[in-house]
Amino acid sequence: MRVLRFGAAPTCLALTLASMLVSSTAGAEDARATLTIDGAVTGAQATGVALMRPPGAPESSALLIAVNEAGVYLSPLDGGPSTPFSALPSTDVAWIDGVALPTATGGVAAYPQPSAQTVTLRRISGPTTAPSAESTVPVARAVHRVALAHGPNGLLWLFGASNTGALTQWEVTHDGTDFALDEVRSISMTGNLRALAADSADRWLYLTEESSGLYRGPLEPDGEPPALFVSTQGQVLVPPVGGLAVDARNPGYLLVATGASGTVSVLDRLATLATPARSLRLLPEGGAGVPIQIAALSFDARDLGPGFEQGALAAATGASNPWAHVVAWTDAAGAFDPPLNGADAGTDAGTDGGTDAGTDGGTDAGTDGGSDAGAGGGQSRPPGSALPQQPMPSTGCSAAAPVGALLALLLVGLWLQRRSPMA
Repeated sequence: MRVLRFGAAPTCLALTLASMLVSSTAGAEDARATLTIDGAVTGAQATGVALMRPPGAPESSALLIAVNEAGVYLSPLDGGPSTPFSALPSTDVAWIDGVALPTATGGVAAYPQPSAQTVTLRRISGPTTAPSAESTVPVARAVHRVALAHGPNGLLWLFGASNTGALTQWEVTHDGTDFALDEVRSISMTGNLRALAADSADRWLYLTEESSGLYRGPLEPDGEPPALFVSTQGQVLVPPVGGLAVDARNPGYLLVATGASGTVSVLDRLATLATPARSLRLLPEGGAGVPIQIAALSFDARDLGPGFEQGALAAATGASNPWAHVVAWTDAAGAFDPPLNGADAGTDAGTDGGTDAGTDGGTDAGTDGGSDAGAGGGQSRPPGSALPQQPMPSTGCSAAAPVGALLALLLVGLWLQRRSPMA
């Protein structure tokens, strides 16, 4: 097992100030929820969500909702009633499909019990197959947020984060009856880790820390620790930074809940350094335009059944009622000009929602958008192949800072040239 210690990156004040001159978040566009999921247990608050697409049955898609005081609930996207999925009080839930362990195929759900220092895994192998028995595994630490990811050669990885900065990675195995976890990496970070999301196609782990922003690092156990990727020092993310989901298609997006006003920053996943963030404000169905409070996000770009043929973005509210809202991705993507990928309901989103990053991963990332990019996952890169990008250096600057600094220096140079005496 590899143990790493990683402190907060220093702040690049000069670059950050320069970036503020040229980078700004566009005015928020509004997207109204298509589906509202009311609380099924009085006083129980929803803290995690994961969009779940059962193997071969998009019409049976549902939302898994972690309710800390009452377990995990399954809420069909066709508007049916919420039913218990697990009685274990859990703070988050993650889903991934396309799993091909020797004795476990189909989809896997993971949900942590921090007070008991356990993580529970459960398998669903088909659209009409009841979930398998739960495997509750002691992990000797409090885990509050989780994400699942595909590794090379059929490996399955679980990531867990705590509210105190501990990040752990396990290899998941199955013996035909129960799941087991083998710890392969432990990283000590700083602050309150609020969300995890994994991009299996391009091999990145993303996470948010409440005060400092969005981090990114390689999925592999021998990779470098996550480094600050987009900082709250610029204008892209506003603390508290929370829910997180990844659309791993091409083009695809990083979806980050920012501030306390129901706002999601939408960053181009493969062009973050060059493209200003867009801002999406989630509103409830009908009624007054009061923004949704966001405790967690989940995204899947695949066909999730009627009303969600181009996928969906789900948000847990952190409240006891309603528990969650689901926005059709056609509505969210079409709110922008030009529209985002997936705005055209007549186009095919592919058989994969943009790899398991989509909704995989915790407070937010929620579930898994599919396995390894699939037919519609953008890169469609086999596990273990080369990465298209390198991790950002841990400067503490926002992703826009280098570009802003160059432009600012250019402006200063032109200003000095104009002030210099003529020869």
